Amino acid sequence: MKEIDIDRIHTVLTRLFLVVCCGVLATACVKDPQKGEDTPDGGESASKYFSYATTREYTVAIDYGFSDYQVLFEIYGGNPLAEVDGGLVKTSEEPLYRAATDKKGCFSGTVTLPADLTEVYLYSDYPGTVSPVKLTVGENGAIAYDQKQVRSRAGNPLTRALITTPTGTAYPDRYKVLGNWSKNGRPDYLLDPADLTAQQYYDVKSMFSLWGGQHIKDFPQRELIADNVNIKLNITKATTIKLIFIKTTATMRNVFGYYTYPTGQEPKSVSDIQPIIAFPFISTFNCNIDNADAVFTGDQVQLKYWNARTQRFEDEFPAGVSIGWFLDAYSFDPTTGTVLEDNTPVYYASRALNPNNMHRSIALGDQQSGRMLAIGFEDSGITEAGEGNFCDAVFMLDYGDKDAATSEGTGVMPEVPGVTDEDNYHVVNGTLAFEDLWPSQGDYDMNDVVVTYKSTVYKNVLSNRATKVVDRFTLAHVGGTLPCGFGYQFDKLDKAAIGSVEVISDKTGATSSFMQGQMLEPNQSKPNVILFDNSRTNEGATFTVTTQFAYPVVGDLVQPPYNPYIVISSDKGRGRELHLAKGVPTDLADAAYFGQSSDISDPAQKLYYVSKDNFPFAINIPTDAFSYPDEKVRIDKAYPSFPGWVSSNGVLQRDWYKKPAKK
Repeated sequence: MKEIDIDRIHTVLTRLFLVVCCGVLATACVKDPQKGEDTPDGGESASKYFSYATTREYTVAIDYGFSDYQVLFEIYGGNPLAEVDGGLVKTSEEPLYRAATDKKGCFSGTVTLPADLTEVYLYSDYPGTVSPVKLTVGENGAIAYDQKQVRSRAGNPLTRALITTPTGTAYPDRYKVLGNWSKNGRPDYLLDPADLTAQQYYDVKSMFSLWGGQHIKDFPQRELIADNVNIKLNITKATTIKLIFIKTTATMRNVFGYYTYPTGQEPKSVSDIQPIIAFPFISTFNCNIDNADAVFTGDQVQLKYWNARTQRFEDEFPAGVSIGWFLDAYSFDPTTGTVLEDNTPVYYASRALNPNNMHRSIALGDQQSGRMLAIGFEDSGITEAGEGNFCDAVFMLDYGDKDAATSEGTGVMPEVPGVTDEDNYHVVNGTLAFEDLWPSQGDYDMNDVVVTYKSTVYKNVLSNRATKVVDRFTLAHVGGTLPCGFGYQFDKLDKAAIGSVEVISDKTGATSSFMQGQMLEPNQSKPNVILFDNSRTNEGATFTVTTQFAYPVVGDLVQPPYNPYIVISSDKGRGRELHLAKGVPTDLADAAYFGQSSDISDPAQKLYYVSKDNFPFAINIPTDAFSYPDEKVRIDKAYPSFPGWVSSNGVLQRDWYKKPAKK
């Protein structure tokens, strides 16, 4: 590109600008949000121009309804789970946002996300959270979720049309049942939800990967799946036992139950046991809050002992019996509320009852007594490579008498910390595109300097304030001929908020002379970092910047990509800065360029970097996969929806950058 001859008028215009600004600074002012200092007041001139932001602020209010349990949650633009081989597996997609609730399971705050969202998926892999749920974004950008309301939609099963189990039509004759259930499989014999502690949730989560991410080959306790292991729960004195549902990652409509046998006389065939259905349907939440789950985490039932001699159920399990578990895969029909006859194989904790002596379950016990506390089942098989997990049915046990049972084949339940600062981070991806002929509009192909970024913001778990950010900037494309530098300003922070800055480049010698070897650029009132001076010699280079804050800062003040800019014709000086529309220039910007050629910047009205036809000279796209226009192709031609987005002030065509013109 040919550079316009603009530098000749710098001296005169700079002097004129200083006179104007001095007059403005002596008049109206407002408070700076970070320091409370006086800054120039804006006017109608700036407010009537579009900000060209492809992101927006959303108000997020989440209430999981816990009493003393902190969890992490994530927000996605699409469903983060995919069905693979009959189970749900979390995709590798990075969430749009991640944060920690308080110990009541609540979060309330403002979050910056892509502006085109009309619905989001709220996800958490912490036991006790209903997940994922699809939420509609309100017109005012509100994202709200109240888990108590979702659970209440399951309703009282007694108010539903119950399946009449004594007729034998709702389940196979070989089973016994503890009571009735609704058409969607919710038992009418559920007790009040279990009062599990946060530590119990954290511990069981650490062992059972709730969405299939941890396979048998990666288990920390490999002895649990050794060939000689058989899970046994031996009752040594009479006790009651409750079975507590934790989670399932399966989509196979499984039935879960138990059986008993005399201790020391493990069954050799299915004919040796009397299977009893505890939960007719352990379901996965289907992402739609209008449809109720059959059961939720913490739902529990009182197990009963079937006395074969009296042909009656008893509340207590007597000494001298052992308890086993079974999973009847894909056997519940939610259209009729029935358990199907001989639909698929049934898998047992007693391996002798499984085909080829398969290992289908693991159990974890108390660290002191070894008493069985948690059970996990696998419903779809274990590959030779050790792939598979035991998360298709995860339960915990509660004993009336804590000393009434012993276990065999049981591992140790790990004790782990809760949510930590290392867990509490979110990643922001995007692309910055600049037109380097500013203040002229040039060919407006917006490909002269293209920088992609991936920013990881680490936050304090108690306050969700940022403690550190790791930014990865890549100079993805250089379409212009002018040497340009690239940097950014934390314009909402004081320099005192920056504890340290470390810049590492994958290209030797790729540094900025403007930094003068300092952590922050000298002679700036706000923190500035410039990564390179010459775009022509650094195309393809990646810069990783680790910024440690001196104290936790409010997340809104460090929203990536901050206030980014290029320094045009950096070989001629530092002052020709180009920022995003309405981006505040740094102290070292040369004001003589404002209002020249196609630019209509008006510092008195806090209006910067906007063209006379209401187009920006630089733009931030909330994806690092943005396909920038070809050389000499205007962005409004490369993306036909772009003008409509601009003319509507961002109300319409918010996803314009996802719809390039056909070539």
